[in-house]
Amino acid sequence: MSIKLPNSACVIGASGKMGSGIAFLLLKYLNEKAVKEKVPTSLILVDKDEALFPKTKEYLRSQIKKEAERQIVYLRTLYAEEESLISNEEIIQHHVQAALDRVRFALNYDEAKNVTLFFEAIFEDFELKCELFKQLNKIASKEALFFSNTSSIPISKLAEASGLEGRLAGFHFYNPPAIQKLVELILPDNASPNLNEVCLELARVLNKTVVYSKDNPGFIGNGHFIPEVLLGLKLADVENQQEELIYFLNQVTEKSLIRPMGIFQLLDYVGLDVASLIIEVMNRFGGDKKAFPKLLKNYLSHSIKGGQNPDGSQKDGIFKYEKSIPVKIYSFKTKGYLPIDEAFKQRATHLYGDLLKAPSWKELSQNKNKEAVLSPYFEKLLEDERNSSLKAKSFLKHSYEVSEELVRSGTAHSLKDVTKVLQLGFYHLYGPDAPFIKALASLKDKEIVK
Repeated sequence: MSIKLPNSACVIGASGKMGSGIAFLLLKYLNEKAVKEKVPTSLILVDKDEALFPKTKEYLRSQIKKEAERQIVYLRTLYAEEESLISNEEIIQHHVQAALDRVRFALNYDEAKNVTLFFEAIFEDFELKCELFKQLNKIASKEALFFSNTSSIPISKLAEASGLEGRLAGFHFYNPPAIQKLVELILPDNASPNLNEVCLELARVLNKTVVYSKDNPGFIGNGHFIPEVLLGLKLADVENQQEELIYFLNQVTEKSLIRPMGIFQLLDYVGLDVASLIIEVMNRFGGDKKAFPKLLKNYLSHSIKGGQNPDGSQKDGIFKYEKSIPVKIYSFKTKGYLPIDEAFKQRATHLYGDLLKAPSWKELSQNKNKEAVLSPYFEKLLEDERNSSLKAKSFLKHSYEVSEELVRSGTAHSLKDVTKVLQLGFYHLYGPDAPFIKALASLKDKEIVK
């Protein structure tokens, strides 16, 4: 039996980075559904800051227009019965305006009381989310289903606190939702079969790939990311030459591991404040308490937070950025940023050594036969004894052990699922199920640590 999705939806926190992306995906789907099925559809977007509505509307206009321009051949078929629409430009303009006409902005979710699909994308705070879901439970019908974009909070805890047992799912989009293909799907044990079917149908119509995660704090994505951040912060927590060491470790985790970003740039991208909230959530609801890193506290006390601007560009954090490239690094000594110039790079190399020449992530990401390049490189890394290679092997071994624990705890069904999250959500080129990673993971600590 096929699932028929409702003709309306509501996004709460709709003007945020994640909320606006989710809103675009839903609007794209609802707009096409209205034309194909000849039914009225609507999207209610709720946010507490009315001043952000014009910017959100302009974002939706821009995204729908770009999508329409890419799909003009499909749209000509979709609007074939509309005799008044002749040129491509007319079809695109009509499609964009029709989409925007389906949107209603609101400061109060009371206006969404007749909606039966609610998407939550507010701040990563347990009490805040609980209160929101309690209020939604009061106004919504008993048939309504709810989806949280939380990246770390156990769904069962949210459901119990709000009275939404069996009707609330974790539907964790990755950033930016309009581009990222991955959705982590988290269903508590008491979730109804219907909720699972609706989630899968939503993922299908939104063109997302689902990876199931058990309802454990942090799920798969942050279950891997946070331990790696903690390792990086631990290794970097020294009194002397800290800036050079952080730069060096960031280079190791980007260049030597062939990733799109090093660990500290990725921490900036997520946001140091957001990462700290996730650590607190995982400590609050998880059995394994993780010590809150002193270095992270120090950054936050200096108002170093990172994150992203509305256009997706990186805010300054541990690094200062120009066109998403780190050009300066924060110094606690000077309480300002030091340039990452040639003198700085040479000093870091003198202190910590050079890197084994590695394939470029950007070039390799376009290669259809990545394994043929990755395997011999990691064989060289396995034998290489320079400091950077030893650190790279430490990170890889740690990644494998964390991944194995995710499987042992049931958070992930398999190493293959961890790999899928790392590849789709973090753009890694390989995962813990790769043979060359297993070979590195078999090394004993004394073999890889000087």
